[in-house]
Amino acid sequence: HGPGRKARAVLEGAREAVAELLQAEKGEIVFTSGATEANNLALLGGATLLARETGVKPKIFGSEAEHPSVLGPLRRLQQEGFSLTLLPVVGGGLVDLEALNAPPEESIVALQWANNETGCVQNLGAIKTISPQALLHCDGAQGWGKLNPQLALDNADFLVLSGHKFGAPKGVGVLR
Repeated sequence: HGPGRKARAVLEGAREAVAELLQAEKGEIVFTSGATEANNLALLGGATLLARETGVKPKIFGSEAEHPSVLGPLRRLQQEGFSLTLLPVVGGGLVDLEALNAPPEESIVALQWANNETGCVQNLGAIKTISPQALLHCDGAQGWGKLNPQLALDNADFLVLSGHKFGAPKGVGVLR
């Protein structure tokens, strides 16, 4: 019907615009009800899919200073038998890169790009250099629009954004 076709056209137009912004194919863009849902989808879905595809549960890494929307799914994965390592932080919230120490290929590193409480900004390039085979999940909600977006675009395998932080309505999240 007409209203449904119009709504779909608007949604697909938004998906194309976001895909262009995030240097992605439009099929790689998933809209959610917010960054929390996108973090859950990326982490729970990504870990489950990786385990199914490889036959090995990936090792999961996060930091002790993660946002609750990232810590929640990390703890859930731990309850489901995934190995979880919460990396120590130094200097006001930076992940101790020596503690990361080249995680195995079947792993996910989940980090908040910019901390909402301390303002600390993780060095995504260095993290990806240390763990090139690991999937890097970047909760970019606090950094997008304030930091150089290319840093996240070049290094994150999963990138989560909160729409209202860059002009979209509240209640819109993005997962690339």
